[in-house]
Amino acid sequence: MDATICDSSLKEDFFEWHDKIAAEIDHLAEDLDLYASNRDDPIKPNHSQITVHSGVTVSENGKRAFAPSVGVKLHLPNLQRKLQLRFTNYDETSEDRGINRSRYRPESAKEKDYGTSLALFQTLGKLKTEFRPRADFGRGGKIQTAYLFDFSSSIERGTFSLDPDLQLFARSDVGTGQFFSIDPQLKFAGGDKLTWLIEEQYTDSDNTMLTNFGPRWVHPFGARLSGEYALIFEGSNRATYHLEQFVFSASLHYVFWKNILNFSATPYWTMPKARKFKAISAVDMAADLIF
Repeated sequence: MDATICDSSLKEDFFEWHDKIAAEIDHLAEDLDLYASNRDDPIKPNHSQITVHSGVTVSENGKRAFAPSVGVKLHLPNLQRKLQLRFTNYDETSEDRGINRSRYRPESAKEKDYGTSLALFQTLGKLKTEFRPRADFGRGGKIQTAYLFDFSSSIERGTFSLDPDLQLFARSDVGTGQFFSIDPQLKFAGGDKLTWLIEEQYTDSDNTMLTNFGPRWVHPFGARLSGEYALIFEGSNRATYHLEQFVFSASLHYVFWKNILNFSATPYWTMPKARKFKAISAVDMAADLIF
């Protein structure tokens, strides 16, 4: 009984601490929004957000990689209803591109650039558009700029859907490129979803095309727990087009408290051509604390 009371008290203290910090973040963002927009009263409430991410990858031979990151989404609805300012210590324009989004990489292999970006949104009929300029700090003390244009839509017919997405991107240090995905999806009773990944990315500076193909199955075990299983075939055109590797992954995603604390664990097996497709096992664990 005492342990239950103690756990309940700790939970209440955590929620109280979290709510105070979240309220202070919204209050500071709203003051900045009103000052910048020269308004006295807010048009709509502020929903700024800070996400603290902690990721750990453990692979064969005891290799470990740990790289925490922080992302700030500054919501300024009164200054511009379709504008969002972000501060991160990673390159979210690279992480959001589908080729990387659908691939598992050790935390240490992900880019860690301190920077800020401005996201501008506009809906044109059924077409959603986003323009995201970004400035990065930390590569040899130089400031690098990047740009991302994203055009996406969704087509649904009963339980079948298509989600075409075209992204045009550029960086001042590595040049331009484009990414396209279509990802047809079938929905089943009970919330199950089967998606076939069809994705390609081309970068002009090194004349490289990368592709992802393969099935991904999402199964909800309940309101908080879901599983995701995928077999992704990763291709490359360097030196000639070939299968670079294929990866099987099995993820579990658990929502401790909605919009507050999430956890995921993903064991995966990478079979690269360089090792004659011999499997390399690893597990990726991540937690997100959202304010």
